[in-house]
Amino acid sequence: MSRENVEVIRRLLPAPDVDIAKTLRDDDLWAVASKAWAAVTHPGFECVLDWQAQRSTYVGVDGIREAWLEWVGPWESYSTEIEELLDAGDGVVALVRDRARRKGVDGEIDIVAANVSVFRDGKILRIEFHSSRAKALEAVGLSE
Repeated sequence: MSRENVEVIRRLLPAPDVDIAKTLRDDDLWAVASKAWAAVTHPGFECVLDWQAQRSTYVGVDGIREAWLEWVGPWESYSTEIEELLDAGDGVVALVRDRARRKGVDGEIDIVAANVSVFRDGKILRIEFHSSRAKALEAVGLSE
């Protein structure tokens, strides 16, 4: 089942040219995106943001929107590119490079990060967003 899990994540994460901030802020765009999330998430789905010293948990598909709206608040635009997807048994680690631009600023910054999706019964039970690839790998018992 783990290969299938990797493919679920590959299809679910947005393409690098998709502005995540715009999608989250627009109710109509989010309505489309939320249907894709709802189709692959477990009824007990949780989203965890583990950034620096703060760890917050959000529940349900609406919870992932809430979490990400908080995160992208200061960003005018925000996109992500999958660099690698790692099969971790019941989990998938996505090594990503995010690009973001603050409101009123011309240049972008790169954010090297990772997320871990944990599956149960073929659906995503939990997705954890980590600011450190090492922490994400550690969460599934792997190392860099």
